[in-house]
Amino acid sequence: MSPIEVYTPKYRLIIGLLVSIGFVGISIDAFNSHAGQLGLKDALGLFLGITFFGIAAVISLFRIIYHKPTLVIDDTGISHKHQSSLGTVPWAEISKIRIVSFKGQKMLAVCVDDPSKYLYQSNPFMRLLIRLNQFIIRIPAITVIPLAQSRIKCNTPMI
Repeated sequence: MSPIEVYTPKYRLIIGLLVSIGFVGISIDAFNSHAGQLGLKDALGLFLGITFFGIAAVISLFRIIYHKPTLVIDDTGISHKHQSSLGTVPWAEISKIRIVSFKGQKMLAVCVDDPSKYLYQSNPFMRLLIRLNQFIIRIPAITVIPLAQSRIKCNTPMI
């Protein structure tokens, strides 16, 4: 089978970049126009907003310039590039693939026989996201891919 590569649409990345730049601009403007009147909490909040959205803008810009597949499905297994710490999940370890829905958004959930193996090879932030996804969708999936974002139009038997 030739690999199936799924990309995040560039328009979504551009929207993310513009929104991030907008929030950085608003935060800088608020910081400059109220510089002498800000309390410590306000100044810290604006600083964190500038930092967070600034990093988000840089990441969005890199993802636009170096547009790589978000999801790769091939003979060896499934690779979700945003959860790169998982690597490629081999077909032999995948117990089921389900299409689940949460608040009207359909997602592809990849479940394995031993999710703890993938949990412990992930960084702490990814572990938190995996556990949160498992709690929200109520199945032991190690990765959940929003179908609308990636424009995947398929059902489980196709995979």
